[in-house]
Amino acid sequence: MFRWLAIAAVIFLSSPVFAADLSPDQQSAICGARKTCKTTTVDAGQGPGNVKLTVVDVHFDVVDKPAEAPEDGCIGDPEATDAPDHDGGRELWLIAGAEAPKRVLALCNDGYGSAGMGEDMIEVTPNMITWDQSGGSAWRWVSTKQIRLSPLAVVKEFDCSYHNAIPGSGTYTEVDRTTLSARQVGSVAGFKYKEDDEIGCPDWPNGPDATLPTGPKIAGGYAIPFPNAGPDDDGNGYPEGTVLGDCARELTTDGLHGFMVFGKPIDEGAATVRAIKESEASLLIQVFDPTAEAELKSGKAKSWVGQPHIEVWVSEMANPEDNDGPNGETYIYRQFAIGLDGKTYPGANAFEPLPTVTHWPSKDELGHDVTVYRVKWEGDNARPSFGIGVVYSQAKNGKQARMVSNAQIKKNKPLYLPDSWANAPEDQGIPSATCAVNADKRLDIVKN
Repeated sequence: MFRWLAIAAVIFLSSPVFAADLSPDQQSAICGARKTCKTTTVDAGQGPGNVKLTVVDVHFDVVDKPAEAPEDGCIGDPEATDAPDHDGGRELWLIAGAEAPKRVLALCNDGYGSAGMGEDMIEVTPNMITWDQSGGSAWRWVSTKQIRLSPLAVVKEFDCSYHNAIPGSGTYTEVDRTTLSARQVGSVAGFKYKEDDEIGCPDWPNGPDATLPTGPKIAGGYAIPFPNAGPDDDGNGYPEGTVLGDCARELTTDGLHGFMVFGKPIDEGAATVRAIKESEASLLIQVFDPTAEAELKSGKAKSWVGQPHIEVWVSEMANPEDNDGPNGETYIYRQFAIGLDGKTYPGANAFEPLPTVTHWPSKDELGHDVTVYRVKWEGDNARPSFGIGVVYSQAKNGKQARMVSNAQIKKNKPLYLPDSWANAPEDQGIPSATCAVNADKRLDIVKN
């Protein structure tokens, strides 16, 4: 279960405060005409160049509430002593050295969902704010963002959602906002939960290099990024000819990236596959396989299964309340395959019609000849709305030799398919890394 919220409040409240640190100009810049403005300063260590950082925690009475706040104001801080039930919200400002104060967060707790149980918790550490927020209705959510103060950016994010009446419904996602990579944990397909099982977020493996769980109850996977999500997404995807750079999820058959779900990794002749969710209805998958041309020319494979190929798994929601029923499945998994010529093949529990596939040749940043495949679904009902798994099968002598995937797959079925994650702009306007097509037509990370 997610336990950070209460801890964060204690750390923040025990931080040293320096109420007299603000100059009249700084006080005026922060408070403006809001007469109920109450400020507390917190030492936030130093930024680059040994610049002193100060966070100013600002609270307001209801009369100074934001214009978009509920009529009776924002919900007061339940952890604060003698706090009113409603207030005018809270802001966090940054003072870096001699620079003018800059607002980082503006918070007004309106319940954050129909359950009315939302909370904000703040922790200040050297050059960092950790912001925990929770809310929801029947579906609850918890979000943690680690915000570097100088230079200002969201650097890490943890998100969980779960149904407050359904055991096993929780998913937990960790996003590195500097590398745009994400890992996710959720319930293993077909695991039978009982009515009295604990409800909430699944446990997260500690540490950046911790092994993702493999069952029997929960399993993890590497999420496919959706870098163009948000208001700038026009639904048309990227220009034809785009090559995938470091924005994409990378999978390699040398065992260094992704899960080897079949066969043994190799050093020489390893394949590299990159994938992104291009739009709500399309994927881009890029393949570099130095052994593929010779293998295809040999003609030894009796079918597409023995040829080098891509496999795509998608999931759709079944009835999570029927987890203990006859089928016992929270999700339905569907599979299809793509040959390196772009031809599609139905796989396990396939749906119709299969997506259309177009492709183009290009070169990656190392000068390798690669092929980029655009996989496009037609019709709203066919879109991959939940988990996505991308698998690459490298062949040898007309047979599957090794397979790498972003999801764990056993007995030709995913243990758990991670959702794609959307790199949407932060609501408060705090920057984080983004993706852009550069002059070489390569989709790379642009860091802040």
